[in-house]
Amino acid sequence: MLKTDLSSQDGFSLAEAHDALSEHKKICPYNHVAALVVLDAVAIAVVGIVATWAIGFARDSSMELQQWQIFAMTFGILLQFNTAKAVGAYDVDKAFDLTPSVKASICAQVTTFAMLAVAAAAAKQAGHYSRLWFFTWALSSVLSAQALRAFLAKRFYNKIDAGHHMSRAMSIGVGGAPIERDDIEFATQKKVRVIVERRLQSHHDLAALAKTISERQIDCLFVSGPWEAIPEIASALSALKHLSVRILILPREKALSTILDASLFDGDRLALCVSNQSIAGWGLWLKRVEDIFIAGVALALLTPLFILVSLAIKLESPGPVFFRQTRVGFNGERFQLWKFRSMYVEATDPHAQIQTAKGDTRVTRVGRLIRRLSIDELPQLLNVIEGDMSIVGPRPHALATKAENLQLEDAFDDYAARHRVKPGITGLAQVSGFRGELTSLEKLRRRIDYDLDYIKHWSLWLDLQIITKTAVIVLWDKNAY
Repeated sequence: MLKTDLSSQDGFSLAEAHDALSEHKKICPYNHVAALVVLDAVAIAVVGIVATWAIGFARDSSMELQQWQIFAMTFGILLQFNTAKAVGAYDVDKAFDLTPSVKASICAQVTTFAMLAVAAAAAKQAGHYSRLWFFTWALSSVLSAQALRAFLAKRFYNKIDAGHHMSRAMSIGVGGAPIERDDIEFATQKKVRVIVERRLQSHHDLAALAKTISERQIDCLFVSGPWEAIPEIASALSALKHLSVRILILPREKALSTILDASLFDGDRLALCVSNQSIAGWGLWLKRVEDIFIAGVALALLTPLFILVSLAIKLESPGPVFFRQTRVGFNGERFQLWKFRSMYVEATDPHAQIQTAKGDTRVTRVGRLIRRLSIDELPQLLNVIEGDMSIVGPRPHALATKAENLQLEDAFDDYAARHRVKPGITGLAQVSGFRGELTSLEKLRRRIDYDLDYIKHWSLWLDLQIITKTAVIVLWDKNAY
């Protein structure tokens, strides 16, 4: 296992923590495991083809790839994936420990080729196989896959040694010293960089951590304090409810481990989980892959439309083609949202202090058409590629948007919880009939409910349903203007 990089000196300040980690990048472990899956498949396919060529060359003959060989390689890739998954060769927690990872991979590949041989014998097709080719293919595939696995592991360790991290945790002490290294390694899986922060004088100071947690991409927050202060600490942590971060409260008294039920424990210390990441693990990785794939394909296909819309905007009124507006995104971080300009330049409203209404005279003729068809939103595909947005998620509102003269974040306590996932170009609320101008608190309440329901029940299937419904309703949605 990798060692945790820990700064444990008392008085280690938040500013110092920022400076120490400012240049360190985050490694996505799921990219590493996905690469292992691809390389295993490539090893089986490429080595099989090369073995055919090599044996044919050695025999001074033109040995060609046969249909049964293609079938064997295809079937072998499928078997390899399932056997490797079954023996844990693709487990995220194990993939970075080279020795057990290689053992699991070899076990999976030997099982795969053994099953291929048994399948060929059972189907009475073994006579069609070149035994020399089969065993050359099998042995070379195993060796190639392990060499590639070792190469990836070496790159990973080099990045860790250079100061990169897989995840980042912060340990905070309320009214006393923070929990130290030996007590929190159980939850960090020893592959994180941990900031041990100076003690806080009061639980009221916890709210000030929101900006730091967001900026430093903290994945897990450990908050330790005396048992009698736990209710107040838990209440104060509600100020961080808009953050997608795992929060664990660790009572300082370790003696509690002898009197409380073991089901409440992480490692050898009681840990009360008050918050979890909304979308994590493979789900978060898959959603990012979905975003990049859909946005990339859409941008490629829509390039002609982008050119036509840009020309139309420039021909009708002077000014830039694109309009950028500040919005609040994931974990409350602000970003610049891209849109096609749909208003006259002198009438643009950077913070949407006045919501666009039906028949709004600020909107150009071209703007009216592209807003009606939601074409003005398409440049947000660039935000998706940049990582500020997702294809599907809660719609980000402009900073000055109000409902019944109330700022949105002041209208309902749980409004900020929408920021626990990336904002989307479309969302569950939009395909459920809540799109367009916010004219009442009731409409805002319904949108929030749909957004929180989406976060709670997220799945790739739900995203695909929302994308399909968006494509269907966008052509005749009367709430778009």
